[in-house]
Amino acid sequence: MERLMSSDAVPAFYHRDDIVAALRAALDRSGRTMAGLHAEDFAGFDQFHLRGLAATLDLLQLAQARHGERMLDLGGGLGGSARVAASRAACHVTVVDATPAFCEAGEEITRWLRLEDRVHFLVGDATAPPVPDASFDVVWTQHASMNIPDKAALYHAAARALVPGGRFVLHDVMGDDGMEGLHYPLPWADSSELNALLHVDAQRQLIREAGFTERAWHDVTEQTLEWLVRRREPPPASPLGPNLLFGDDATRMFDNLRRNIDERRIRVIQAAFD
Repeated sequence: MERLMSSDAVPAFYHRDDIVAALRAALDRSGRTMAGLHAEDFAGFDQFHLRGLAATLDLLQLAQARHGERMLDLGGGLGGSARVAASRAACHVTVVDATPAFCEAGEEITRWLRLEDRVHFLVGDATAPPVPDASFDVVWTQHASMNIPDKAALYHAAARALVPGGRFVLHDVMGDDGMEGLHYPLPWADSSELNALLHVDAQRQLIREAGFTERAWHDVTEQTLEWLVRRREPPPASPLGPNLLFGDDATRMFDNLRRNIDERRIRVIQAAFD
């Protein structure tokens, strides 16, 4: 793993000490061993975007990912989606994330799953990923733009990284009409200082201005709301849950997400572009 940027407020917000130790303890409590583990077994922990693994599988289908293709995951966190793409579609995935602790833990989990030949981590800035131009078949981003003020730079970086004929897919939280009155804390921000939501219409326009042609645009806000309701009652029983990252704030964060959707403050979009 290469260190390619210094820490700032966003990595500091996401930083957790001893992520791997907490995960090992949770595995022990669940009675699981390293032998026979699959990427999906960590879904409650490393797929901490909305709708979890189901959303990743939807995005994998939108990406039309094919065996052996090269994928760049911008803001890929612990690499949960990257490992699913690597195991299900045999893609070779480079994860770029600004949080060193996430990349370090992601590398360790990837070794446990014997996927280190297909998934590689770089600590870096998603708006200026340290990768060669025109080197990926797919660029992928899930729940990263909420912490990125310069979204134009993000989408131009995605365009630069793609080979001719490559595909760009996203699954993101975007602003709705009431976005100025968000309820905090949220999984990506405990206050407005870390929140960089942009209204969905403006964000859609920035993607087009980066040179992309829209192939699919799915508003999955209602499905997301239904998922949030289901996961709240009853609480999930798995020890491999988002509480390992967010602690006692996890329930409050997800309750605020549900409230913000109810009050038309946020929308959730999955989309694909050429």
